[in-house]
Amino acid sequence: FYALTLPIRHICSSFNFPFVSTQLTLSTSPVSSFVHLLSPKFANLDLEFPTSSSPPSSFQFASAVSMVQFQHGTDPIVQLPPSPKDDLLWANTVIGKIIDDRGLSTAEVEDAVNNMWVKRADIRVSRLKDFFLFHCSNAQDTEDLIQLENVVIMGVLLVLKRRNPCVPTEEWCLNDTALWVQIYGVPTTHFNSQVAIKLAELLGQAVDVDLQHGQKRGILRVKVRIDLDQPVLSGVYFDAGEEGKVRWVSFHYENVCRLCKNCRRLGHLAESCLVPVETARASNSMHLCLVL
Repeated sequence: FYALTLPIRHICSSFNFPFVSTQLTLSTSPVSSFVHLLSPKFANLDLEFPTSSSPPSSFQFASAVSMVQFQHGTDPIVQLPPSPKDDLLWANTVIGKIIDDRGLSTAEVEDAVNNMWVKRADIRVSRLKDFFLFHCSNAQDTEDLIQLENVVIMGVLLVLKRRNPCVPTEEWCLNDTALWVQIYGVPTTHFNSQVAIKLAELLGQAVDVDLQHGQKRGILRVKVRIDLDQPVLSGVYFDAGEEGKVRWVSFHYENVCRLCKNCRRLGHLAESCLVPVETARASNSMHLCLVL
């Protein structure tokens, strides 16, 4: 090993590198170590020096750096081996996020899981940043939670999603979910899937239609995937072609306990809304009219 103080000012300046005076401990390939310390973008470095017990001279270093081939715009890629321990821990883990400004503690969520949920085996709850992690002992419990997508705990909406092992925690995103929506005010002559889907598409992506249970209650019932970061519609005007008569059709979102009447977003009430009243009023003043 060599302990060297390298005279590298002229080398750095020739490649527009900021000069840093430092002492390096280099092993069998001092030039290679030095070059890769300067920049991770060097590639195809193939240098040979005569075997010697003395360190290379500054001229040898300068000559070596001049032989380096650059690959602009290419950063080093580090491939890490998978961890069996992490795979075992995360294999049956579901991510959850509270859509409510009140929030819940880990103990409250775990208590609800143990005492209220129907499950096949134990489900352990932990917390990571703004997310709850549900570690399921049974793989079928994992699939059931993912298909459920959302659940209400103590009056608070909890959104659930499968964990993607390739996505870092900074990119975890639970800003959409599928909710059942009850539609009131539609004439019984228009109780069909086509009308239900048209109304659902005004709210988001239509997922399912429940005509059987909806008709028994005199309503349309649709499942819609909505964007939780955007305002939701309270209703639309419905033109069924009844001699120009337009009806107001209202939307009621199941499992949603807190819907702001000011900004029309889920998870808080008007008293705690941060959107100015004038801004919210301007965006909510526009109503759609569905013409069949």
